[in-house]
Amino acid sequence: VVTTKFHDSTISYMETHSLFARGQIMKLGSQGHIKFKAMWAELAMTLNNIEASIKNVEGWQQTWTNLKRNAKHNKVAYLKALNKTEHGNPGIQLKEEDERICAIYEKHGLGLNIIPELGFNASTNLRKTEEGSYNYYILTFRVITALTAM
Repeated sequence: VVTTKFHDSTISYMETHSLFARGQIMKLGSQGHIKFKAMWAELAMTLNNIEASIKNVEGWQQTWTNLKRNAKHNKVAYLKALNKTEHGNPGIQLKEEDERICAIYEKHGLGLNIIPELGFNASTNLRKTEEGSYNYYILTFRVITALTAM
């Protein structure tokens, strides 16, 4: 039986590792698939240590798939109800758990929140230069490797 502790721990992990949650970490090159499997093994071990529930990686992957599917279904139902009432009281509420899961997939923009997850470190100097009528913003990054971390 999967309890709220498991859901909260899983969602927290996925919020921290959004590329992993969306399955995009496998697209990061030759080591992406290996990292994906290792992260699932790490998450499964963490979840199995919470309580007496023991599942293999595939079991936890299925749990996450079910959580995602249910959250998306609940959000669609909520948005449909909200649309019918012209943004008044829809009569149903979206659970915090569903909002958190959907937020993982709704993050768009520059992607600066995932830089540490990829092993990059954003430089703190953001320079603005002007050339003609265009403004250019330059953000520099450096790759963190075992050699640069020493």
